Amino acid sequence: MSKKTETPRTYFKCDLLIIGAGPAGAALAVFLSATGLNIILIDKKSHIEEPLRCAEYVPAVFTGLFDFKLRGIDNSIDKLQTFINVKPCGAIKELNLDNLHHASEMKAPGYIIDRREMIKDWITRFTKYGGIYLPSTKALKISGRQVTALKDGRQIIIRAQIIAGADGPLSLAAGHIGSAGGHFLAGINLKCKNINTGRISQSTKVFFLPEIRGGYAWVFPGRKFTNYGLGVDLALFCRHFEKSGIQKHLFYQIFGQVLSDSEDKRAKLSSGLIPVSGITINPVQKNIILLGDAAGLCNPVTGAGIYNAVYSSRIAAEYIKEAAAVKSTSVLQKISKEYNVYFKDSLNRALVKRKEISAGWQNQKTTQQFEKFIKKTWVAFRQYWN
Repeated sequence: MSKKTETPRTYFKCDLLIIGAGPAGAALAVFLSATGLNIILIDKKSHIEEPLRCAEYVPAVFTGLFDFKLRGIDNSIDKLQTFINVKPCGAIKELNLDNLHHASEMKAPGYIIDRREMIKDWITRFTKYGGIYLPSTKALKISGRQVTALKDGRQIIIRAQIIAGADGPLSLAAGHIGSAGGHFLAGINLKCKNINTGRISQSTKVFFLPEIRGGYAWVFPGRKFTNYGLGVDLALFCRHFEKSGIQKHLFYQIFGQVLSDSEDKRAKLSSGLIPVSGITINPVQKNIILLGDAAGLCNPVTGAGIYNAVYSSRIAAEYIKEAAAVKSTSVLQKISKEYNVYFKDSLNRALVKRKEISAGWQNQKTTQQFEKFIKKTWVAFRQYWN
């Protein structure tokens, strides 16, 4: 298939339109890139993965989803350390967090990835096989097989046999088919260039503090960069508190030393929503498929979503190929069953715990009560699995 490039037209026609070029959308594009299907991938961002809204950890099995060597693997991770009622500020400068007392340490083999580099490579592979990638293109409306979008301020029409919604927590596609979730954590992250050139930690670290209501802070170390961030449940804050500044206020309170001591003046805080409503009941409707966060596949407790997003794309890719072969979108209904097989049990358990967190967080009046509560609702402790 010859390489297709963007042309100054206002009307496009394709076999598959993918809305969103994050992990789910870009993975689906690369999984289907050599199939001969006419595929268009659009994303509202002008640059791939900018701004970044992720701590960039994936489990070790992630690499097994691909039949080519992945670019963007930055650091190997061995374990997850959990801290309760411990603030990271004092030791942040030297990244010397391994010496802090932690409440739990569990094996968690995986990688810190550079999402931008990885996804950029996927899109490059996709376009080399003839796929069309349209950045700065925001989907505005879905009507049957037709999507109206805004491309660099100009309205375009894309008609597609199949539409894949990989457009994140506030998915247009999910809203169109009535499957949008309504519970989110508000996340904020700083990807900061490492100062020291010594040994880089191979442990991801999360910190639970009463003031980080309904969520936690994280330090996820790469070789070149480290992600510092936190997620909070805004619904757990006082109604009269200025919600728009909560995340930033807490970040400065907890990680202020990172900002003051960092030599990386280009590092910028980025924020986004983390969907915690659980797996959607109807991820497929007629010719529309939901993937990743749009399908509610983000873990409601940990916030982890990259692996599930990419795995959902791998599932969807197989049935999209089958649907194209038999020329019938009814095949796509099998995707819902596959999602339930692979995701439903673990995500439903996490959803129960998320509801427990939302209902009980502010009732923990002492440090002992808070620690006991976290151990019941966090994956690193056996109490979570009981």
